[in-house]
Amino acid sequence: MRRLLPATLSAAMAFSVLAAAPTDRPEQAQRGLQQASVATAADTTTAQPRVVVSPIDSGINPYHEAFDVDVPAVDEHVLAEFGIDEEHILHISDDYDADLAAGVYADVEEHELYWFAGTNILAWSVNFGDRPFLPDDSGDTHGTGVTGAVLAANPDAIVLFVEGMTDTGVSADAERYAFTHPGVDIVTTSYGFFTSAPLGALAGSYEGVVEMGKLHFGASANDPTLAPSDGTSGPWWAIGIAGFGEGEDGGGGKETFSGTAPDFVADWTQDLPYCDTCTEGTESVSGTSFATPRSAGVASAVLLEARRAAGHLGGVTDGLLVTSDDGGISNWQLRRALEEGAAVPPQVDRAGLTEVPVNSIAPYAQVGWGLITADPEQAVVENTLAALSGQTFKDAATCDFMTHYMTLRFAAWDANPLSDSFGQTNAVENTSGYLPC
Repeated sequence: MRRLLPATLSAAMAFSVLAAAPTDRPEQAQRGLQQASVATAADTTTAQPRVVVSPIDSGINPYHEAFDVDVPAVDEHVLAEFGIDEEHILHISDDYDADLAAGVYADVEEHELYWFAGTNILAWSVNFGDRPFLPDDSGDTHGTGVTGAVLAANPDAIVLFVEGMTDTGVSADAERYAFTHPGVDIVTTSYGFFTSAPLGALAGSYEGVVEMGKLHFGASANDPTLAPSDGTSGPWWAIGIAGFGEGEDGGGGKETFSGTAPDFVADWTQDLPYCDTCTEGTESVSGTSFATPRSAGVASAVLLEARRAAGHLGGVTDGLLVTSDDGGISNWQLRRALEEGAAVPPQVDRAGLTEVPVNSIAPYAQVGWGLITADPEQAVVENTLAALSGQTFKDAATCDFMTHYMTLRFAAWDANPLSDSFGQTNAVENTSGYLPC
């Protein structure tokens, strides 16, 4: 995973109403049974608005306490929507090895979707290896940290985790699964080359965003190369994220070792679950790998609140993230609102060791539209919701700069033979759906 800071780089980058869990499960699975009974208690409720974020990564550790929830957002209605029956519900305990020995994973299969009972995690895999869904024994716990970053920003989100790593890299089938799954609203990707390269975009990302109406958050490189030219963060239909030193672990500056000219910046260093089968503890990890899913989590919080207000059930409907009597909200409208709602980073006298203080005259030249953060003091969720109602927060200089930036980005990707938009004329006449300010 090239989006990790080099110092922490790892080796690889129902339909049925839930009945009470079977009584013949081994004693080791008591946590799963107890959590399943909690979920069952909510099964008779009416359907509720939900939001689904899909990280594509290396593996997930559902045993960590950070992923436990008392009343999962995954209820009978979500299980029915995603076609998950009792045979595809994994009742896990606190001990992976005991579960493995007891046969909890005996019947799981690649290319099928499962739910870890007692969590908000659905999981699908293109390549199990020796440990279904979990990080392999090389210590590549990257996917666990990425998932933790999403749920730390929005604990109410449902994660559809796609284990997409193969011996040759990330599977295009895994990318297409996440980007084109009708139940997924937001895809977050934290991998790519070690530096930006003007190659093609991720498989299915254009279809998912432009044709189906999703959002894609892509990590810029962990170096100062241009984010707009990168295959993950660069396409005009993707939302590119670079790093910012936020909170106690940061000094309040733009991270030097992250992409130049991003759409947004987000928290570079976070304390996250980062282990293969442990049940507690966090690790401080850095990189755009984690800034990006944090951004996706914040965006999902905005989307969930908008859906609750509108009473929208399910996922993207007729190309709209939210449907309502007023016509609804598209992915382009939510992106435009996020551009307005992102916080302008505060000025500091001295930033962290690897950070550069943000220029007070032209902050957009360093941080794009601004900082996407879950910090309630910055009110990004509230301001983005206000922007959906027409309120504006950014000045004309920011708007002019970022509009020019987007025009150049359109021109570059529409002229790239490897781009899904090759041959389009968005730089001259925007027909993509993207909404300039």
